[in-house]
Amino acid sequence: MFWTRGQRPPGVSWQRRRPRHALLLAITAASLALPAAAHATFPGLNGPLAYPQGGANPSDPADLFKIDPDGSDKVRLTDTDGIKHDHPAWSPDGTRIAFDRSNPSRDSTDVFVMTVHGGQTTRITRAAPGTHDSDPAWSPDGTRLVFASDRVAGTSTIWVTDADGENPTQLTETGPDLAPDWSPDGTQIAFSSERSPGDGIWVMESTGLVETPLTAGTDFAPSWAPDSQRIAYLHNDLNGNSIRAVDRDGTDPGLLYNAFRCGMSGPSWSPNGKRIAFALGCPGECQASVMVLTFGERWPESLRGRCGQSRQGAPSWKAITP
Repeated sequence: MFWTRGQRPPGVSWQRRRPRHALLLAITAASLALPAAAHATFPGLNGPLAYPQGGANPSDPADLFKIDPDGSDKVRLTDTDGIKHDHPAWSPDGTRIAFDRSNPSRDSTDVFVMTVHGGQTTRITRAAPGTHDSDPAWSPDGTRLVFASDRVAGTSTIWVTDADGENPTQLTETGPDLAPDWSPDGTQIAFSSERSPGDGIWVMESTGLVETPLTAGTDFAPSWAPDSQRIAYLHNDLNGNSIRAVDRDGTDPGLLYNAFRCGMSGPSWSPNGKRIAFALGCPGECQASVMVLTFGERWPESLRGRCGQSRQGAPSWKAITP
C-alpha cells in the first residue's frame, strides 16, 4: 500500500512527526496503520535485517530485533519497558544501528545510535518537550546522520548532524518534509514532502541545495537502491497501496509490488539489489510482519514464521562487505 495526496490516515498531522510513524494507509472502511520508514541499503552481500516489533497498535511500546534473511537467528537488540524504539538504520560498516526512541513523559522523540556487539547506546539528539527528532539515515561514510525534526515552528523539516550529535544543521525550510534517505554514492538525499502543489518524493543535493520533485502522487518513504540509480517508495491511490520505483532523475516509474487493501511500511533494498524487504499487514489476518520479495517472483516470503500478536515494522537491511 502507499501514500498519496489527500489520503492522509485519520489522526495523522503533517505538522508533527506522525506521518512517517503513524503511517500510511486508507484501506476500505477501516484503516491499518503501520510505521513507515525506509533507508538506503549500501552495496554488499545480504546480511541480517533490523526491525521494530511491538504491540498491536502503532503507538504501543516496541523493541528492535534483527533476523537473518531466511528467518533464522532472531535476536532482540533492545529491552526497555514502556518505550517505543522505531526506524532502525544500519551503518555502512554494519557495526551500529541508528534509531529513534520515544519519551512519553516529555512527548518527545530523539535519535540514538547503538553498537550491535555490546549494545552500547548513545543519545544523538536532545529534543525539547513536545518536539520530535526521528527517522535517521546514515551518510555513506558513516560520519553523519540525516533525520526529520519538527523543532522549528512545529513543522517537520530535514536536518543533518555529525554522528556524535555535534553540528546539527537544517537542510530544508519549507516543509512539511519527512523520511530522509541518503544515496549510497553520497551525492543526494531523497525525502517525502507535502509541499504545494502536491505530495511526492523529492531529492536534493546532500548539501541541502537544489531541491527537485520526482513524483507527484501520494508517495512516501523513499529508499535508495544500492547502486544509487533508483528509488523505491510507498504509493497510495484509489486502488490501494503498493511499492513503486523510479530512476533518480524521475523517469521510468514502475510497480514492484501491489498490496491493495493491506497496510505497508518500508521498503528496504537488499544489498545485492535483487530483493526488497517491507512490513505488510492485512485487515482480519496476522499482525504486520516483515516480508521479503525476490524480484521476478510473484509473492513475498514472510520472516515471521507462525502468526503472532505482535506487530513488526519497517526493516533495514545490513550490507556485508566481502
